[in-house]
Amino acid sequence: MFFYQQNLKISWKLADIVTTTTKAVDGQLAVIQEGIKQINNAWNELQGTSQLSNLIKNSKEEMTLVNNGDFYVYENTKIGFSVKLPNNMFLNNPADNLTFGDEQTVILLFNGQYQNYPLHVAMLIENDKQNCWPDDVSEFKINDVSFKCESAFFDDKSREYHINCYVVKDNWCFDIEYAVNDIKSINLPKEIAVENVLLNNINFVLSN
Repeated sequence: MFFYQQNLKISWKLADIVTTTTKAVDGQLAVIQEGIKQINNAWNELQGTSQLSNLIKNSKEEMTLVNNGDFYVYENTKIGFSVKLPNNMFLNNPADNLTFGDEQTVILLFNGQYQNYPLHVAMLIENDKQNCWPDDVSEFKINDVSFKCESAFFDDKSREYHINCYVVKDNWCFDIEYAVNDIKSINLPKEIAVENVLLNNINFVLSN
């Protein structure tokens, strides 16, 4: 999953800082201390990644979604939200849609295809609204819900597009990652833009 891989990359990048800064002279003590601080943060990130990996390994469940007109629907009454996935784009085979979780964390994976473009949705939902999104995000409202989205990223080499959007609801932090493969540019067809495929189709209700 994309966000786990990114956490590992960041952690190992930070780990290199201590190797270089420990060679500094005494006058660079502040730099060394900052390096130690960052490696401690990196270790915490690695521990978090390990915990998520264990969660994935121990709680995997395949899902059959509910048919509802032009959509397949996933609903979680405990958290108080549902998402409608267009059934002309997403699949409803149990092996294509997976859930993992415990009392504090829910992970959802949905897969589909539009024309020749594979579509992937990963949702990391945690019962912690602190530091839910990074600093560099843009805010916009859809159906009276304020989403914060990072700039979309396109990898020319792998021809992969992905974007992360975030929202907090009732202390639950939603990190929603949307990816499209085999695409030719960062300019997606309107039909598969994140707001049309996902954000327009997420609804929040009172949790149980």
